[in-house]
Amino acid sequence: MTSIINNFDNNHSDENNEAAVLRGVAEAVETPAVAVGAADAELQPPSQQPSEPPPHSAREESFDYVRRMGRGINLGNGLSAPQEGDWQPAVDESYFDDVAAAGFTSVRIPVRWDQHTTAEAPYTVDPEWLARVAQVAQWALSRGLVTILNAHGEHWLIQECSLDMEVYPRPELEARFHAIWRQVAVHFSEHPDDLCFEILNEPYFCMSKPVVDKINCDVLAIIRESNPDRYVLATGGGKKSYESISQLCQSLFESDPKVLGWFHYYNPFPFTKFTPGSGKPNARHTWGGAKDEALVRHHFDEVKAWSDANGVPVLLGEFGANGTCEQASREKYHSFIARAALSRGFAFTVWCDGFGEDAPEKKSVHLRKAGAWDEPIRDALLATFEPEPQGIGAVASGAAGGKSGSGGGRKMGVANEVEVIRGRLVNMKAKSDPLDATLVRWDNGKVGILVGEQGQEQEQEQE
Repeated sequence: MTSIINNFDNNHSDENNEAAVLRGVAEAVETPAVAVGAADAELQPPSQQPSEPPPHSAREESFDYVRRMGRGINLGNGLSAPQEGDWQPAVDESYFDDVAAAGFTSVRIPVRWDQHTTAEAPYTVDPEWLARVAQVAQWALSRGLVTILNAHGEHWLIQECSLDMEVYPRPELEARFHAIWRQVAVHFSEHPDDLCFEILNEPYFCMSKPVVDKINCDVLAIIRESNPDRYVLATGGGKKSYESISQLCQSLFESDPKVLGWFHYYNPFPFTKFTPGSGKPNARHTWGGAKDEALVRHHFDEVKAWSDANGVPVLLGEFGANGTCEQASREKYHSFIARAALSRGFAFTVWCDGFGEDAPEKKSVHLRKAGAWDEPIRDALLATFEPEPQGIGAVASGAAGGKSGSGGGRKMGVANEVEVIRGRLVNMKAKSDPLDATLVRWDNGKVGILVGEQGQEQEQEQE
């Protein structure tokens, strides 16, 4: 849960307290590394052997590509169900008319391949399924939408692993995944550049960085056999949410400018996954104010710092909040996340599972009926806004929320201006258990620390 620690010791004066906070943070903060270790060099795909970095113009083109992605939406629970129609009606062409007419410029199409692929070698993907996926993708492409196809819900592969493993334990399953991607890549090799591949959805819940590094490098090499110039999205293993992208193997992108990074974001979980009567501790149906916004800025600035350091464009591939959250807070959350992403040069594809009023605990934007939207959420995502300030030392101006209480009812100042210093805070007593933390100085002179999420739930929204 996000908490705020304000005036660490009530017995100290404000001046002494501020000095103690600054001293403690100065001693304990460790700047998060954005470079990747030398060990990653061993995993360089065969097709990516040249060590010279790509021309600057190629990097610029990849950032242009992500800018064209812009604001997008997920076609969740359609082609990612065990069988199409299990979770939603079969995908209809009119859906893409609605998406394009609303003003979205990209669509992420989660696809499950497992149930459509033979269990034994040579692991043949059903030609009818490949044709169906191609039909749906073409509907999107014909509306001018940048279209992302991925491997989604592939639990047969991911859940055979655990985070303490450095080598994938079942080579035959790895070979099956390789065979799937080889057939998918060949089938779509003649499609336009607006079709983008994403290697594997959310591997990091069970797979360590070394395991995901190898899968990414192997699959990228397979894709490059038939698609030398296609954009490919990937993330790293071992860490979740906004931290996953920083785990990407450097050799994956250092000589391939068409590799793009992605991350998912459902923080804070007590809000975004709020379900009435669930009994979950710290559950809350509201979101907003300076504390909530500062935490998002802190997380997104970490992603931006990694992107800048490595020259890799970024897609925020999923985010959203349950329909059971307070509607005003849900609108504010979607609007703020969209603005925070675009202000930092990220594209986004909001998660949408399409259940709508039939399942308000889910995350719906388009309701999978022609012309049917959760209109306030749609409009919050597509609104025009001024880019927000960001970066180390940025000042968050005009933050919402008025006054906030903390620590036995003590009042904090109005959060019109919050000076933010970011880093890794080590537990002040035990000098252990590092926590994500943001140091803030409120306009009334008081100092506090925003402590990040303690434990993260799974972000998967397809089931």
